[in-house]
Amino acid sequence: MKMNTKNYRMALAVGLLACAPGASTAQQADVLLCSTHDQERIVELTGNDPLKLAQIAEADDELELLTAEYVADNYGRAGGGQYVIPVVFHIIHNNGPENISNEQVIDAVRVLNDDFNKLNADWDNVNAAFLGLVADVGVQFRLATKDPFGNCTNGITRTVSTLTYQGDQDMKDLVQWPRNKYLNVWVAASADGAAGYTFRPNAVSQSWAASWDGIVLLHNYTGSIGTSAPSRSRTLTHEVGHWINLAHTWGNSNEPGLTSNCNGDDNVSDTPNTIGWTSCSLNGSTCGSLDNVENYMEYSYCSKMFTEGQKQRMLAALNSGTAQRNQLWQPSNLAATGVLDDPVVCQAAFSTPTQVVCAGDSVRFFDESFHGIVSWDWDLTGASPATSSSEDPVVVYDTPGLYPVGLTVGDGNNTVSTQQSDYILV
Repeated sequence: MKMNTKNYRMALAVGLLACAPGASTAQQADVLLCSTHDQERIVELTGNDPLKLAQIAEADDELELLTAEYVADNYGRAGGGQYVIPVVFHIIHNNGPENISNEQVIDAVRVLNDDFNKLNADWDNVNAAFLGLVADVGVQFRLATKDPFGNCTNGITRTVSTLTYQGDQDMKDLVQWPRNKYLNVWVAASADGAAGYTFRPNAVSQSWAASWDGIVLLHNYTGSIGTSAPSRSRTLTHEVGHWINLAHTWGNSNEPGLTSNCNGDDNVSDTPNTIGWTSCSLNGSTCGSLDNVENYMEYSYCSKMFTEGQKQRMLAALNSGTAQRNQLWQPSNLAATGVLDDPVVCQAAFSTPTQVVCAGDSVRFFDESFHGIVSWDWDLTGASPATSSSEDPVVVYDTPGLYPVGLTVGDGNNTVSTQQSDYILV
């Protein structure tokens, strides 16, 4: 879309975009509509401080200058390298469905990586007019295997709090890891009235705004399985686009469908002007040219692509010191967060939903160890069988008593163990 500098800069000084779930038809039950209180949110968080608002605008100017130079030097070039970003998911829950499984988090990262690396199975179904613009952005997101203190982690934290129903800054303040080392993603029962939201780099460039940085998602818009669904799985892709400095294809408002959006601007040369969509009209032409309805920064339910221009804009942000984005992918940080090499086994852990059972009842144990586990050695005193090499064994306890459970796991080179005394009551 061609630049409209005045409109672009005024909106970008706000810097936050939030996506609210809505439904326009039964067939489009998972369309995302955008919330419109982003400026109010910034005003609230800054206390409407003129100095802070000016710093946000200044950071925008600096980032736009760097972006223009980067795009001029790199647009159309093959490759671009592989950037790796460490990620941590903070599950904020009140023991409800928002306490999503590790598998759902892992699936969300898979979808995100597919979309950013042109591995999504549907990219070649893009409208032929845009097929040549589909970009392999070349950014890979990996769950951290080391926490900020160097301890073993699976890149997922869990915090019990009723703030999950607010999904606001107070919730984010419960737990967050350094933003110069990790992309923080909070998953909650509410995303402050939206399906997801984030701040673009200019809005969080100052140290006083570092705690705002990251992405908040509704649990049922996280990944494609569990409490979510494939039709809602691209919300994280969209929000990460904002997090590394993309606007909506129609510009910086959160209101698609307005004719005035034809005068808007996303500052990307190869995304056509559009009013914005909440449906998938592949032949839509709202501003005098064919709309790129299948773009991840649209709100159609058929997004499949980033353009080359969007790719270069995101890579420019990752190469910028704005909001410390250029520190995330440095080799020293990848080593510190444990995403540089294949992870090794570092923690043995297990669970079962049934610790109190009747004699003759079966119990299923679930391995929750990490990382790279290839072998399991269960010690199940009092159970039949009393040992197992299965990942998630099912056993029977026939005799009343209080029994321990032990587990040793290995990655082919090393082993670690855990023992829980008085774990099963029969």
